[in-house]
Amino acid sequence: MLVEDGAIYAVAGRCSHLDGGMVLCRLDAKTGKRLSETPITAAGLPDVLSSDGTSIYLRHKRFDKKGVEQKPTVPHLYSPAGFLDGSWWHRTYWLVGTGMRSAWGGWPISGSQVPAGRLLVLGDSNVYGFGRFNQYHRNGSHIGLGRMQYLLYASGRKPAAKEKPGQPKRRGGKPPAKVASLWAERLPLLARGMVLSDQTLFIAGPPDVFPRASKEGVHPYHVASADALREQAAALAGKRGALLLAVSAADGKRLAEYKLDAPPAWDGMAAAGARLYLSTTDGKVLCFHGQ
Repeated sequence: MLVEDGAIYAVAGRCSHLDGGMVLCRLDAKTGKRLSETPITAAGLPDVLSSDGTSIYLRHKRFDKKGVEQKPTVPHLYSPAGFLDGSWWHRTYWLVGTGMRSAWGGWPISGSQVPAGRLLVLGDSNVYGFGRFNQYHRNGSHIGLGRMQYLLYASGRKPAAKEKPGQPKRRGGKPPAKVASLWAERLPLLARGMVLSDQTLFIAGPPDVFPRASKEGVHPYHVASADALREQAAALAGKRGALLLAVSAADGKRLAEYKLDAPPAWDGMAAAGARLYLSTTDGKVLCFHGQ
């Protein structure tokens, strides 16, 4: 559900292809009067609605403020798997774009052409993300097991060069345009919550305990030991506590670090009124404020 400019936007239904499909409803926030209903066209699934102030978004789908579906031509922040999916399957991620290519050879392309990551937040002109920056590969992208590590990064919202429509050529021609990073930093955690407040990024998550492979290795992946796998599984299960970091949005430098008893719930952070709110996996809501 989304409330904006005196209107409530809500989606009913489980899938555009099942049980009568899906409908986008628009209601008057004061009276509850139904203002419009828009059937969701093919390839629609429910999710958290979002807005950029001009359009309403449901995953890759775009609607105007009156609920009328528009062409998906405006890049926006969304997750093809849904904002509530925190499973970290290696073929799904958040992105700032208009669509995600599919199939075995298609899913890595979008993540290498537009800002993408496990978690993203938008600033006025930049995107801040945690993920495998421009490192999506068809032969497997289980990042964290070797030289290709997760990074906290900042980038512009658009590729460094204009992206051409259609499938890029596999042989010859120019490679797909990529997003240029403004800065990138390695963190000692796997971010499960991130929020931007003024010029500070707050990131929280369980510790990243996988060892790095040597830079001299010829293969981008490194098989972690059984002990390392067990330790990382324990950390992801919340048995090793968590970290909360404050990072400068300007250059990625760490400003402060706090230890937490439990990791945040997936995307469980918010900032309001000079306070930071954090929902954790042990059933608590924490509130932090400046001195």
